[in-house]
Amino acid sequence: MSNPTSGLRLGLVLPPCPTPHELRASASYIDDSGIHSLWVTDRTVAGMPWLDALTALGTLAAVTRRVRIGTSVLVLPRRNPVHVAHALATVDHLSEGRLIVGVGVGNSAVSAAEFDIAGVDMARRGRVTDEYLDLLRRLWTSDDVDHEGEGWRWAGVSLAPKPVRRVPVWVGGSTSAARRRAGRAGDGWLAVCSSPERFPAEWTEVQEEARSHGRDGASLVPAAYLFGAIDEDGTTSRHTLDATLRGFLGAPLEAVADTCIWGTPEQWLDRLAAWEAAGVRHVNVALFTDRLEYDTRLIGEHIVPHLSHAPADIA
Repeated sequence: MSNPTSGLRLGLVLPPCPTPHELRASASYIDDSGIHSLWVTDRTVAGMPWLDALTALGTLAAVTRRVRIGTSVLVLPRRNPVHVAHALATVDHLSEGRLIVGVGVGNSAVSAAEFDIAGVDMARRGRVTDEYLDLLRRLWTSDDVDHEGEGWRWAGVSLAPKPVRRVPVWVGGSTSAARRRAGRAGDGWLAVCSSPERFPAEWTEVQEEARSHGRDGASLVPAAYLFGAIDEDGTTSRHTLDATLRGFLGAPLEAVADTCIWGTPEQWLDRLAAWEAAGVRHVNVALFTDRLEYDTRLIGEHIVPHLSHAPADIA
């Protein structure tokens, strides 16, 4: 087995549509397991059953007590920013300050139909995201907020309850624009479609952007988002991940292997150690499985003991 990864924390991203029993049982186990965080992903017309992210997040707030919960990621520009600020503040209130908000801009291959339904021009999604990130902060901290911007105009908007604490916002993405946005406005960067080899240079770009805006780049959380599956024989999970990715991304495992993790717990630990060596402090794994409760226990019993047991304070 590989050496313990003492400086790395692990988050699990729920499959798109767990059953009520799977969600409650897995969340209850994760809450006591030492896994740092539990996340949901944002889709609406996915061509497959998919839980609404904010509804599922509220459920997680209700059925857990300790674990951090979050969005990995919320496609912010296709939503009404006042409504989403209210929903997220409600989740933070109900979870007693355990929320982390991961945001992204979406992409044309996956999100085009959802932007059409929302009546938002995808070409504007970067500018809209920048605007909404600033607006969320103001709505979470101030009353009588006036705003005029990309299609929205309000005067004197106040939301309550406010979040319990300053909600951490991690910016997800794979482009230079996403990295600059993370450096400029995020509390962390969630690297998508990266690799341990590429990550150090990409993280440097985030930090340089932060410093250019008078921010402390070292205070940001360097995180990575991986697609994953686990087993005890090193074979089943590879087949599961390959089949799911072909339907999910339209690409085989081999095409995106750098951003995936699969195999036995020992193989997971080797891969996690490579990410830690690249400078990552947090890894989110989108877990592809039809045995969610079993696999979360496998991770909790055979991977988490080799990770850091420091308090979950990196958000």
